Amino acid sequence: MRKTRFLAATASTTAALLIALVTTGTAEASIPTVGCTTGYGDGDQNETCIDLYGTAMHVDQIKGSLNSASWGTLKSIPAGVEVEAFGTLADGSPYNARGTAQASRIGSVWVDFYPNADFAPLSEVCVRTTFKGDTGAPACVTIYRS
Repeated sequence: MRKTRFLAATASTTAALLIALVTTGTAEASIPTVGCTTGYGDGDQNETCIDLYGTAMHVDQIKGSLNSASWGTLKSIPAGVEVEAFGTLADGSPYNARGTAQASRIGSVWVDFYPNADFAPLSEVCVRTTFKGDTGAPACVTIYRS
């Protein structure tokens, strides 16, 4: 049986809320498994998020993002946000990838990674963002067998 949760996010500059139903547990190809944590940014509310796409232990895509808003208004984010993805592959070797996000005027910047690999069961796949030299805590998702 799958558990579900609701993820609230700022939806527009008029401070409307978008409620997205996100499946947690095993990642699915069309619906990402999502995890977020507090991040660094220019807004009053900043979060680092991971969106994980795949099936069971197999991860096709990892999206690492920095989202920033100030009292309902999405913040422009300058270029240069560093995004790091990391975890443990099924054979025990480390997975590490880095990228730099482009500037954004919509309150969110991201980097996509495509490991197309199996990760170790009960391990965590994480992303971490660095904004203007400040690195926040990682946002992680636990890998489960199907």
